[in-house]
Amino acid sequence: MPPLLRITNMANIILSAKSGSDWSHNELAALDITITPESTAQFFGCDLPSVNHLDPNLFIPYKQWHKVKNNCAVHNVLSYMGQLMENTNSPKLIVNMYTTNIFQALDFDSNNCIVVEHYPIPLMMQGSSCWAKTNVALMSYDHQVFCIVQENKFFNSVDFVPEAQLMAEAIAAAQVNNTLCKLEGLPAKDMTIMAIAMVGMVPEFYEVLVSLELLKAVKHGGVPPPTIIRKCQIRAPHLQARVMLDAKYRKYVIQHYLFFHDLVNKNSLNIMT
Repeated sequence: MPPLLRITNMANIILSAKSGSDWSHNELAALDITITPESTAQFFGCDLPSVNHLDPNLFIPYKQWHKVKNNCAVHNVLSYMGQLMENTNSPKLIVNMYTTNIFQALDFDSNNCIVVEHYPIPLMMQGSSCWAKTNVALMSYDHQVFCIVQENKFFNSVDFVPEAQLMAEAIAAAQVNNTLCKLEGLPAKDMTIMAIAMVGMVPEFYEVLVSLELLKAVKHGGVPPPTIIRKCQIRAPHLQARVMLDAKYRKYVIQHYLFFHDLVNKNSLNIMT
């Protein structure tokens, strides 16, 4: 049996070691983690960026995917978009490949970064070894994790987002990153891990500050100070599963991805130094 931690000032919630996929609102409450929704302007702090430098094929009707010959990632984005249009159950495999190719089409995998799917991150929780498995992750070649992606399995419900799983993965990423820093002779530090929840094809963006106090509480026990997760949710004008058909809205979503890319780059530099 893994050791248990009873947090008496958090309504006597019991926290036990478990894999990230099993985290729920219980873990968020036990660790005093809350989500703060913000507008695009609040979250990113500036106007929407231009998309003029991007491949214009990103904005053509998805049924014309076969006409895209010189950009494999854009070709695949449109192809997987079509597959998701035809399958409203949003199978995880297609969502993962769609997200991976969006990252590649927008150069998330530049600056010595790679995009990986189904990446398991070791998670030390309450003295026991567990795992937090991401759907998609952006990381360095030496396994520092900068950004995690989790599919919202209940994307037809506007009331559910997988913050609990994202938080487990962010904490696991910060644990691994700090271990790698220690190997380089660098001190452990607070880390910001960027995250996305995929609601069908529409992303919800998160900025997760993982403090050393939180890492200690998860790994060994104790009561951490409150943790605030910032969230930017893009409002969809109609059914989530088909919203990317609208070229204007697709541009709006991609502009958010460009903003998010800048934040990922900024925080990756802080993690590596």
